[in-house]
Amino acid sequence: LVFHPVGKQCGLRPRKKNLVVPNAILESAYQINVGNKTLPTDISGLSKRTDMNSRQIERWFRRRAFGDKPTALAKFSECGWRFFCYVSSVLIGLIVLWDKPWFWDRNHCWYDYPHHEVSSGIWWYYMLASAFYWSLMLSQFFDAHRKDFWEMFIHHVTTLFLLGFSWTCNLTRVGTLVLLVHDIADPFLEIAKMAKYANFSRLCWVLFVVFSVMFLATRLWIYPIYILKSTLFEKNAIVPTFPA
Repeated sequence: LVFHPVGKQCGLRPRKKNLVVPNAILESAYQINVGNKTLPTDISGLSKRTDMNSRQIERWFRRRAFGDKPTALAKFSECGWRFFCYVSSVLIGLIVLWDKPWFWDRNHCWYDYPHHEVSSGIWWYYMLASAFYWSLMLSQFFDAHRKDFWEMFIHHVTTLFLLGFSWTCNLTRVGTLVLLVHDIADPFLEIAKMAKYANFSRLCWVLFVVFSVMFLATRLWIYPIYILKSTLFEKNAIVPTFPA
């Protein structure tokens, strides 16, 4: 509702409706063949049933398939929604974690573990993050089908599993750090996509460079060197092993 009019102000327009003349026979064949990128094999049979020649049928299917593709305005709006969610997540994470000792010293993730109290701020941070990734996963089944459908589906399921696992094991301190580090670069990617769809090419490249730097800094430096190292090695000197 917010980013749709913004996209229109940037010059993006919705696609015109009724790109093809409604035809129940061709529509039925299209729905059967919708998962494929090829035309139906029985063109001659459809031609006899619809009184259309093969060229007209092929044109109908191409236009019908084009009508199912998301417009630049729709993609702009989707990216805008994700941009808003990622920015909100990062801001909430910073507000919640700023005064927490483990935000500044990762060893506090393990002191007195597992007897860690979960504050209301941490609870809301986890619940909002879980709700966001649930919405991303479920909305895939209603949005226009994308090429990376299964890759993103597995990504969202894995993220939700890790959120649930860290919550169940009371690993919320290190979990909040992982969540913040993995979200902090994503707003730049989403707004770079928005700039691309709005044909702001130079701005798109600048934002993508910023995203690349943030991605490398957070996921390939901060996460493995600080958080993952602390989880795999440093905690062993702080958390006593459980008796057999």
